[in-house]
Amino acid sequence: MKHVLLFIGLIAIILGVVYASNYDFLVEAPITYFTAEDTALFTQANRKAIHAHDGARINWNNPETGAWGYILPFGTHSEDGVTCRYFKIYNNARERSGISSFKICKFPFGWREV
Repeated sequence: MKHVLLFIGLIAIILGVVYASNYDFLVEAPITYFTAEDTALFTQANRKAIHAHDGARINWNNPETGAWGYILPFGTHSEDGVTCRYFKIYNNARERSGISSFKICKFPFGWREV
């Protein structure tokens, strides 16, 4: 459940930036075209990616909508006794594609973006 909340939080941050920062080009980001099923599949892939080894490409695909993407964990390391990882996220929906990178760290209360 914590993993789901982490990635829902990331989605909220991305969408918040779209509206708060006047980055109109981000309105065309694939995630804004996700259906509920796309979001569920993306979230499942994120849960798997958190526990996958570096370099393991975690794919997701919704044949009904044509939306798809992957998550690539890499660069796992320790910072001040805390495990941190990077994630490259690629998504495609309605012929729009986007790529982003995030760094998350595992704190006693769960994984959080830093």
